[in-house]
Amino acid sequence: MTMASSADSPVQTCDTTTGLSRRNYWIIIVALMILRIPAELIGSWLGIFIGLAAMVAIALRVKNIGYSVWWTLLTLLLPWTFLVGLACGVCPSGFSRSRTLDKTGVKIGWGLIGITALTYAVFLIWIAIGSKR
Repeated sequence: MTMASSADSPVQTCDTTTGLSRRNYWIIIVALMILRIPAELIGSWLGIFIGLAAMVAIALRVKNIGYSVWWTLLTLLLPWTFLVGLACGVCPSGFSRSRTLDKTGVKIGWGLIGITALTYAVFLIWIAIGSKR
């Protein structure tokens, strides 16, 4: 009994060994967010380089998920930024093959959705309080 090689398999496989893992993606994105604060306060051109580094990190993560790197360009369109960021932060390696989230991805996803909802709620309350003055 011999096993068929991956070349004989009709299922298309994606290369999950390249790109950024979910953990490394989060480390890089959080580090870039922390670096962004002094860059904005100083008003230097460093912010542009931080933005480009974030785009590279997103491109590598999208590749690791199993999608085309061109999906990174969707982050330039405001409504899609959240969805691409959510996919990069939540999906495990090789997501395009399995289309299933692991338990860690589900927890991270609900956490991100909760933080986003809380942010919008605080913003709306701030507007409501400010409009009464």
